[in-house]
Amino acid sequence: MSKHFVNRGSFRLKLAVPVAAALALGACSAPYGPDPYENVYVSQVHWERYPIEVGKGTMKMKVPTTSATLSSDQAETVVRFAQQARRTEASQVVVSQPANAPHAGHVAAQVAQLLASEGIPPRSIVSATYNGGRTAPVVVSFARHFASSPECGDWSLSITETGHNEPYANFGCAQQHNIAALVADPQDLNVPRTSTPPDAMRRSNIMSNYREGSDTTSASDVAVSLDDVAQ
Repeated sequence: MSKHFVNRGSFRLKLAVPVAAALALGACSAPYGPDPYENVYVSQVHWERYPIEVGKGTMKMKVPTTSATLSSDQAETVVRFAQQARRTEASQVVVSQPANAPHAGHVAAQVAQLLASEGIPPRSIVSATYNGGRTAPVVVSFARHFASSPECGDWSLSITETGHNEPYANFGCAQQHNIAALVADPQDLNVPRTSTPPDAMRRSNIMSNYREGSDTTSASDVAVSLDDVAQ
């Protein structure tokens, strides 16, 4: 009688173990599912979220042809435009005049003269003609590189209600825009400029002073004592 009871209990125990294990595994995985962040790269630095890209575009300026002579304001505008073209080292500056404007030739000639006076080589000033009316302007243009970054304003999450201890979505965007606007030559962001050649004479003097145990620093024109710094 007792032997029959023991066998029945052993059967129930063997049946309960796999059932309990299956329920435990199901309880762990069913409500939550797979980890949504598994194998997903989320950028944490602003220069990856808002990368600065360099593209090429065209700068244009329209000069009116209502008069055969440029006014002082118009001439000043052309001068500033020529300075931009020179700073960006534009390979060509195109002066396009309308075919049917009576004063277009005179205005285009004055524009080309102002460009040359601001340092644009004459071989870089290209004359062209387009199909324009009697009042169409002279169009001056050159190609240049631009640096830009994605638009700011991503406030999809409230930075006052997050506990992830991570940078917010809009973090660093304004800084990237400022860098893109202030860089003198956007091409420097893609390829750095070559180093200037070293000063061989200065290097020789430094090495000679070093071998002799002399001072290798440059002489300062202004001597500042510790007392002056303390005051």
